[in-house]
Amino acid sequence: MLGRSNPRVKRLRRLARSKSQRALGRSFVVDGPLAVAAALEVGRGYLQDVYVSADFGDGAASQVSRVLEMAEAAGCNVVRVSPGALEHVGASSSSQGIVATARFVDVPLASLRAASRLLVCAGVQDPGNLGAVLRSAVAAGWDGVICAGACVDVYNPKSVRASAGAIFRTDLVVAGATASVLKQCRSWGMRIIGAAPKGGADHTTIDWAAPFAVVLGNESAGLPPESRELLELMVTVPMASGTESLNVAMTAAVLCFEATRGIRGEPIVACHGPSEDSENRV
Repeated sequence: MLGRSNPRVKRLRRLARSKSQRALGRSFVVDGPLAVAAALEVGRGYLQDVYVSADFGDGAASQVSRVLEMAEAAGCNVVRVSPGALEHVGASSSSQGIVATARFVDVPLASLRAASRLLVCAGVQDPGNLGAVLRSAVAAGWDGVICAGACVDVYNPKSVRASAGAIFRTDLVVAGATASVLKQCRSWGMRIIGAAPKGGADHTTIDWAAPFAVVLGNESAGLPPESRELLELMVTVPMASGTESLNVAMTAAVLCFEATRGIRGEPIVACHGPSEDSENRV
């Protein structure tokens, strides 16, 4: 059983805290039973090692025990660690009892050539927002997500946790300059649609005919200037008077499902949940 000072546990902490360490070994931390289960369910051999705290997973009905059984059935290397050893390893200071390391899942941009619906995150900075964007894209059945420009590291533990396993269920690209990405998408015949908090066409009135890529900008600065001349259309989610903007993750969810409805010609069942803050601009 490994303790806090074990070199392997220390490596977990380095992977959680350092983007450069993650890039060095092309490996990242998967925190919690939901995300670990998603990686196992996809079945592409993403996981490397699975670490389980000795004070979790003893009950037959516990979530950790179920995921542990899945990991062992898949032939994963399961490592037991002492109580408290996994603290400060994942997205928060407390542990959910199970953590894994996984190889990077991103694919080359060229692999999305035949895609119909893509989300381009151009400089999204909040890791929770980025993870939620991935989750919406997968839930709405889109083909992939591209992290471009000065986008936050998609392998940040907070991004991974917020994706709720979606990081393993979509074609993910980590790219360079936003303009280069959009030019490539245009060369494939895709329409480029930019999301803006104000001034764009009503998202319920535009033609969502595929193929297209929707560009989401930085939370405070919006779309990067170099991308604007490459846009075919700007789209806006109408809001009540006095509302400045939607959170970028919420905007992604609204646009993803509206576009899917527009393509399929199917009605959307409205779901009313708690309102989000309006501090982050699209």
